[in-house]
Amino acid sequence: MLKNSLVTTLFLLVLCGIIHPLVTTAVGQAVFPQQANGSFIKEYDKVIGSKLIGQEFTSPAYLHGRPSPHHYSSYPEKTPQDQIQPVTGGSNDSNNNRELLQRVKTERNTFSQENGVPIQDIPVSILTASGSGLDGQITKQAADMQIHRMAQHSGLTEEKIRRIINQYTVQQNNQAIVNILEVNLKIKQFMHS
Repeated sequence: MLKNSLVTTLFLLVLCGIIHPLVTTAVGQAVFPQQANGSFIKEYDKVIGSKLIGQEFTSPAYLHGRPSPHHYSSYPEKTPQDQIQPVTGGSNDSNNNRELLQRVKTERNTFSQENGVPIQDIPVSILTASGSGLDGQITKQAADMQIHRMAQHSGLTEEKIRRIINQYTVQQNNQAIVNILEVNLKIKQFMHS
């Protein structure tokens, strides 16, 4: 009885702990190498980000993303008591939390002023953080609202920026979304050429 238990345990250890991870890794590398390696984006052969993780852009020449409670940090933050704080995740504030309501109001006013968009036309998704706080995409609607500002500060025409945004727009869950980092890299490339 003990021999059978040990053989079964050893078999499952080898199967689940060695063979399965190796096969899964090999298939991922062979079939989906970009995704299996983190969907990295490179500039001059240097990794500068991932398609899946947002970054904070503040220059008026670039596309701006959703707010992040942790400012898209990828490093643990330490409090004065040296307790590591989370770097991902939403604020978990309820929809009637006063701080959240004030933050959304401030974001709405800022977005309206920066982009010349009436407050009532601004989509809620650009004013609120995603569940992870690391969303690297925004809706096409929110991206299109930023074109005029980006053209004014980048030196590119609105039509050129619209084409760049369209190039990096995909359909996801019946909604058009735009990858912020890819758009901004292309904007940067044209600004410096």
